[in-house]
Amino acid sequence: MASAQANYDKLLAGPTAAELTAAQANIKSTQASYNAAVKSAGAASTKLESVRVAQEKAAAVLQQAQAEYDVVAWRADVGRLPEAVELQKATLDYEQATANYEAQLATTDSDAASQIATAAYQLAQAKSTLAKLYARPEDLRSTQASLDQAKANLDKLSAPATATDLLIQQAALTQAEQNLKQAQLNLGNATLAAPFDAVVTAAHIVPGSFVNAGLGVVEPGGAE
Repeated sequence: MASAQANYDKLLAGPTAAELTAAQANIKSTQASYNAAVKSAGAASTKLESVRVAQEKAAAVLQQAQAEYDVVAWRADVGRLPEAVELQKATLDYEQATANYEAQLATTDSDAASQIATAAYQLAQAKSTLAKLYARPEDLRSTQASLDQAKANLDKLSAPATATDLLIQQAALTQAEQNLKQAQLNLGNATLAAPFDAVVTAAHIVPGSFVNAGLGVVEPGGAE
């Protein structure tokens, strides 16, 4: 009852200044993180474009070096010529530019999308937290219903028992007494009793066994 009343009173009172300040600060922080993620994604796209252009330039240089090498490829000393050196250098530069582009391409899209999605989720959570500080009509109705139910339960506990309540309790008591008598009867039926004092020298059953009337279950000895 006290808890339901406290929840209802809190909804009516609305958020405190401290709660509003904290919620608004959280929104400001998460909004900044979201903006930074979007900006970072843009920077990553710019870097990807940069390495792509570098790869294209390296490909053009390699093509030119290959053409110049092909002109002198017939010479026996071609390996010592400047054209061979330039072709080797251009090939290495192109391979490195291609590796840089592929590495940037593999991380740009996935990382940027993941960071933006995380920041967007955190921003939505912060806004939701602020919205929850203000009571909505459905929140008031739900809390009012809980309060009314708590009051009804308290009134029921405080009210004297009715004739119907007494009949229900009497029926439950009668049933419990019958259950007790049946349990006592079952216990008696499960107990073996001898008409004289003796010592059991042998048993033909084990605990939990079902036996029929007239079946010998033990052998007494040493009767006194």
